[in-house]
Amino acid sequence: MQINVSTDESGSVISIKGRLDALSVVEFEQTIKSYVEEGSSSLTLDFAEVVYISSSGLRVIMNAVKLLEKQKRCLIIRNAQPNVYSIFVLTGFDKFIEISQLT
Repeated sequence: MQINVSTDESGSVISIKGRLDALSVVEFEQTIKSYVEEGSSSLTLDFAEVVYISSSGLRVIMNAVKLLEKQKRCLIIRNAQPNVYSIFVLTGFDKFIEISQLT
């Protein structure tokens, strides 16, 4: 897994490439925590190159959402691959996170 961080007009953007599974989740979690603490208005996860997400990855996202909500901030997931997007829908994440599918 590779992680790149940038900023845009809405806040921090974390782009992930590869698999988000039990082997890679520690690095992902550390990156997210550092940007949650940073304080930008929103945190966007660009999933254009994420090919798989496990329950470990979903847990990290859920924890980030909880922390951001306490601070009146939001997490956005954009460009999710169809197979990853379907996992978000099946688990109900699309009900409380703004998620866009890669077109």
